[in-house]
Amino acid sequence: MHRFMISKHICLLGLMLAQPLTVSAQTLCSRPVQPLCTTDLQAVDSGPERLRCLDDIARYLTGLEEYRACLGSAVEQSDAMLAAASRFRSCLREDGDGCVIEASD
Repeated sequence: MHRFMISKHICLLGLMLAQPLTVSAQTLCSRPVQPLCTTDLQAVDSGPERLRCLDDIARYLTGLEEYRACLGSAVEQSDAMLAAASRFRSCLREDGDGCVIEASD
């Protein structure tokens, strides 16, 4: 009987983890593409090329800032999910009733 209860709790854990984690885990952070003008693949010898490169770098810097913010948010979400799953596991190990994973935003 005790084995059945453990299996039941493990199945419930899998079901509960599947829903909240899959939604939150879909946060995708897209790293911006480095402008070609910052490499040796494209020359920036003329005035128009330099101006275009300055625009490209400005967009790249904005993209990097957004990427960093996204990564920070993803780390915070992951930390919250880890803590919630750990509390849930502890509750199950202690044969607690009403073990749930709180939704994290």
